[in-house]
Amino acid sequence: MRPTRLELEGFTAFRERTVVDFEGAELFALTGATGSGKTSLLDAIVFVLYGTVPRLADQRAVAPIVAQGMAEARVRLDFTVGTDAYTATRVVRRTKTGANTAEARLERDGEVIAGNADDVSAEVASVLGLSYEHFTKCVMLPQGEFARFLHDKPKDRQDLLVSLLDLGLYGRMAELAGQRSSAAKSEASVLEGRLGDLAGASPEAVAAARARVDTLASLVAELDQAAPELEVLAAESAAAMAAATQLTADARLLASTRVPEGLVELHDRSSAAAQRVAGADAALVAVEARRVAATAALAALPDRSELLLVREAHDRLDGLLERRAKEQRMLAERATDEAAAAATLETAESALTAARADEEAALAAHRAHAVRADLVVGEPCPVCLHEVATLPGVAAPRALQEPRKRRDKADRDQRAAAETYAAAKHAMGVAEATLVQLTTEVEAAEARVEGLASRDKIESTLAEIDACRLTAEAATTAEDEARRAMRDATRERDAIAMEERDAEQRYNVARDGIAALGPPARLRRGASLVDEWQALAVWAEGEAVARRDESGRQSQRGASAADRRRERVAELVGRCRECDVDVPSKTDPAGAASRALGAATAAHAHVVEQAASAERLRTDLAAVAARGGVAKGLATHLDARHFEKWVLDEAMTALAEGATELLGTLSGGQYALRLDAKTAAFCVVDHRNADEVRSARTLSGGETFLASLALALALADRIAVLAARGAPRLESIFLDEGFGTLDADTLDVVASAIEELGASGRLVGVVSHVADLAERLPVRFEVQRAGNASSVERVDR
Repeated sequence: MRPTRLELEGFTAFRERTVVDFEGAELFALTGATGSGKTSLLDAIVFVLYGTVPRLADQRAVAPIVAQGMAEARVRLDFTVGTDAYTATRVVRRTKTGANTAEARLERDGEVIAGNADDVSAEVASVLGLSYEHFTKCVMLPQGEFARFLHDKPKDRQDLLVSLLDLGLYGRMAELAGQRSSAAKSEASVLEGRLGDLAGASPEAVAAARARVDTLASLVAELDQAAPELEVLAAESAAAMAAATQLTADARLLASTRVPEGLVELHDRSSAAAQRVAGADAALVAVEARRVAATAALAALPDRSELLLVREAHDRLDGLLERRAKEQRMLAERATDEAAAAATLETAESALTAARADEEAALAAHRAHAVRADLVVGEPCPVCLHEVATLPGVAAPRALQEPRKRRDKADRDQRAAAETYAAAKHAMGVAEATLVQLTTEVEAAEARVEGLASRDKIESTLAEIDACRLTAEAATTAEDEARRAMRDATRERDAIAMEERDAEQRYNVARDGIAALGPPARLRRGASLVDEWQALAVWAEGEAVARRDESGRQSQRGASAADRRRERVAELVGRCRECDVDVPSKTDPAGAASRALGAATAAHAHVVEQAASAERLRTDLAAVAARGGVAKGLATHLDARHFEKWVLDEAMTALAEGATELLGTLSGGQYALRLDAKTAAFCVVDHRNADEVRSARTLSGGETFLASLALALALADRIAVLAARGAPRLESIFLDEGFGTLDADTLDVVASAIEELGASGRLVGVVSHVADLAERLPVRFEVQRAGNASSVERVDR
């Protein structure tokens, strides 16, 4: 893993967006004052990859990485693994109870391959080939963890090496070899069982099956030679029996040829029906003549509809004359009513005039009361012109009330008389108009009948027409009855004729049915159907007797041929039994022998195939046993107690040798590293103290730093040599540990070693506030803190 660009915002001391560009920085230093945030940059790399920070006590907590007062922290890292480019991103947001990872993703060449926090951590471990614990031991060596690999328990170091070297591959190979060994053992068991099933496929069994085939082949050939003889006998028997059957059928058919019952009666009914048709035809001709005469007489008379129209005109004139006379009487009555109503109106008007005069006289006599009746409160008095304050409560005098009542009654009588007179006068007008209308209609009706025949003449002619029509209708009815009688007679004759045709058809069918038997020729022309039937029946009866006799003779011939064939078949069945071929009853021995030969041939082929299968199984069993032995041996050699232990021992030895070379340089030749054979722990050899061997834990702080640095550099430099399949090459290493504890000479040696390590193509980053060390490296990232925020500036030498 080689980082190329780091971007962070809101992460611990880096509140503002900060970008660290690692392009071209093969060897660099992160430098700055204590507390400026140098280590936080390495924490950001570890966090964006694995979701946790080494310095946190609670590895699952993410809230501490969010800068104080900030809502979220955002980290993005671009890095490469081999030729593939990756981008890891994580965003942490504060919540009411702390914080959580709101966004996490891992992209490869622009394609998202993990989309949540857990998946990103798992995919990073898979891509890098390192878990979080192994990453912080081999790549990112944080403060306080630098000497962990040096002082780890042997078991923990072995677990790390197993992961780094991908020694699990050998375990999986051992497991797969064990599976193949078990599979070979199971396959061998199956093959042995199948061989047991084929135990009967011996050479003797093959020879016996071959002999059986030869015997049955000879039998089939013998039966094939006898087949023509059997076919001749069978054909002779079949032909004779078929002839007998046909003769019997012919005799049965001839015996069924008899004169149908009722044929003579049918002939008599046909003659009677012909006579009835002739009589009905004569009667029909007579009634048709009567109907024609009556129709001619009716046609000579005038058109009845025109006569009816003339009679209708006479009837209309009579009705109009009667209505006019009635209306004249009505007009006289209306004139009388009008005169009476006029007299009554005149009397009522005279009475009204007198009543009004009486009322005027009374009002004049009582003028003061009349004035009081016109007074209105608030208006001036017509006499004194003073405003009326109250109305006087004096009742009208009796002398004034009586004239007024008489005047009201006279007024009502006058209006009633006027209404009666108006109604009478209107009725008089209506009557006069109606009389005028009727007079006009009478004149029109008189003009219409003028010049036409009289009513009596018309009635006489209509009576004559009705009489002729009745005569014609009676003739038509008689004609219809005669036609029905004709149809009935014709229908009866046709039905009998159909029966005769059916009888003729039956005769033809009967004759056609025995035509192949050679019936005699039909009788001369004009012979009756009865004569034809009787001649055919006599011939059929004699012919039936002759054919029954011939059928008996053919049956005897067929039975004799069948007996001779059965005797020959019995001989052949006996021959089959001699060859152990079972011939069921009513079964052809040749067919039974052929089936037995087929079964024997199949049995021979089966036993030959089984013998070949047994041989193949024995060969396969030997191959499976050999393959299983190889798999079992490989599984034994590759288990953790053998090959893996050897590889781990070789790796630890190689690490000790590589670390010894570096430690010798760093310590001025004073120290070397080796492994304790019993405990597998690291020891140091003190060459300046008579090569004393002692535990690595006895080294001072500075000496421990040198030893840990030598071991870490050796681990980064040599681990790929022993990897199972080029396990992840540690392309980067970050050192964040005690350079300030070194003296000037040792620091110079360490710096030279780091420079040499960076020149090998590996990215090397160190975290230090030691100016001499930082200034020797080609690139340094200066971290500065202003207030509560930090920033980074790249400086290239």
